[in-house]
Amino acid sequence: MRKKRMSLVLSFIGLMGFISFGYSQVTIKPGIGINITNWSKDPGGATTSGNVGWQIGGTVAFGEKLFFEPGLFYVEQSTEVDVIDSEMPDNFKFDNKITSLRIPVNVGYSILGKEDGMFSLHVFGGPTASFVLDVKETDLLSKDDHKSINWGVQAGAGINLTMFYLDASYEWGLNEFLEDMDEKVKLQGFYLTAGIKF
Repeated sequence: MRKKRMSLVLSFIGLMGFISFGYSQVTIKPGIGINITNWSKDPGGATTSGNVGWQIGGTVAFGEKLFFEPGLFYVEQSTEVDVIDSEMPDNFKFDNKITSLRIPVNVGYSILGKEDGMFSLHVFGGPTASFVLDVKETDLLSKDDHKSINWGVQAGAGINLTMFYLDASYEWGLNEFLEDMDEKVKLQGFYLTAGIKF
């Protein structure tokens, strides 16, 4: 299944990359932002809530009205886990912090203006792949308890104003991100990125 998903993503990237050669406009968009990610469901005996994380990286947009936009971001995500255990006098809390390289591959459309213009309003969406680099070790979870790749799909909208941009998106996880869990827990979250374009 993992190889099939990887082949699908690579095929999508190759197809969009081939199409992008037909466009004359290329826009480079470095950016920095925040994210709030949470588990798709609470596992038995615990509750979870999203903490604020951050990301830094950039994308390259090919095209004007219709555009193809792959990217690469260094991301830190954090979810607070509150373990409810009858044997403990107090609940045990910890932060599940995950550091990864996130690769979004979006196709977008400028509803107002053009992607390379002074002002534009655009929508976008596509698959994502996050390659786990590190996990903050706790008494209950370590890097070995996490899958090495998290697959997702996102949708969002953004604005361009002169040389600046602001993008907001929501990502839904496609695979379980923890090993050997009875519940099928996935990562999902909100991303907000701002930067410049040239």
